[in-house]
Amino acid sequence: MMNILNISKLQKEFSGEVLFKNISFDVNTNDKIAIIGKNGTGKSTLLKMIIGDETVDSGEIFVNKQAKIGYLSQSVISQKSHKLLDEMLEVFTDIIRLENKIQEVTKSLAKEPHNQTLVDSYARLEEAYNHQGGYEYHYQINYILTQFGFAKEEFERSIDTFSGGEKTRVAFAKLLLQDPDLLILDEPTNHLDIEIINWLEDYLNKFKGAILVVTHDKYFINRVCKQIMEIDHQTVHSYYGSYEKYEDEKIHRYETMLKQYNRQQKEIAHLESFVERFRSNSKLATMAKDRVKKLDRIDRLDKPHVTKRKVHMEFSEKRATRDIILQAKNLTIGFENNILLNDVSFNMRGYHKLAIIGPNGTGKTTLLNVLRDKIKPLKGKIEFLRHYK
Repeated sequence: MMNILNISKLQKEFSGEVLFKNISFDVNTNDKIAIIGKNGTGKSTLLKMIIGDETVDSGEIFVNKQAKIGYLSQSVISQKSHKLLDEMLEVFTDIIRLENKIQEVTKSLAKEPHNQTLVDSYARLEEAYNHQGGYEYHYQINYILTQFGFAKEEFERSIDTFSGGEKTRVAFAKLLLQDPDLLILDEPTNHLDIEIINWLEDYLNKFKGAILVVTHDKYFINRVCKQIMEIDHQTVHSYYGSYEKYEDEKIHRYETMLKQYNRQQKEIAHLESFVERFRSNSKLATMAKDRVKKLDRIDRLDKPHVTKRKVHMEFSEKRATRDIILQAKNLTIGFENNILLNDVSFNMRGYHKLAIIGPNGTGKTTLLNVLRDKIKPLKGKIEFLRHYK
């Protein structure tokens, strides 16, 4: 097992306010760690400090020089003018160089088939080529790009013609092909379709390297991560297991710390009361001084905090109706020369909860805009009961 990353007593401030302080943890091979916390606690800042994009106010960050670190951002893409396939091939430059050498030696062997020097050279090159995955890298590229939703006809497409979300998927695909020892991800499931997220979770669950991820997605945490580090009130607490286990353990930890704090506060109050009462008493002055020394030696606990996550809302009570409140009849939506949904019909009653899912570009948002009367359907109609519209 390799120690990839060591964080020791790390502190960061912004505009005189402390984001976090005295943070220490290690990342070793196969560790899969989720960093969680409320917005503004410094999660993304911590990742940027690790990769060197943010300065360290105090403390130390040690990154093993032998470890390859991969951070998900569009800067992974070297040239947006590249074709998609050419950008992926950059990952395998060493293999391609070996491939070219093998072709040169093969041509020479065709002319001198009994040249032992060429035969030995070919054997060494072929062994290295096989060891580095030369017979697999084209399959890897096709597999990863396909799983990220790119059709084979897009492999020759220039990256700068893709959307921002698609460029992020390009960067993600290239990052996985690089196979780093530590994969650093900041909200990796944003802008990904459900199908891609499901595949990604399976892939990362089997990933042999370490993962350090900032995410609000508890389902991703449960599928991928084995450890949770929460940044809360300027410090880090570590938990092991599922997200639900973290929630239970956090409550238990808070209750234990609160009991310890209250117990210490009672002890301090008792000692201070004794000193106050008897410091002027000649017979008990020595005992009072002993109590003062004892007070000075107490390592005082901070009062534990509990993060308030509940949002209070008030709604007027209204029983959901069983009546049909929405009807879509023979609905066809989309744009000129681009039909997204064809001949769709459905009803909704007042108690229904409907989720619209599907890959990007299949018409989810367009359907909502049709329902909101922002876009007219190409065919069919939408009917609302006026009282519920």
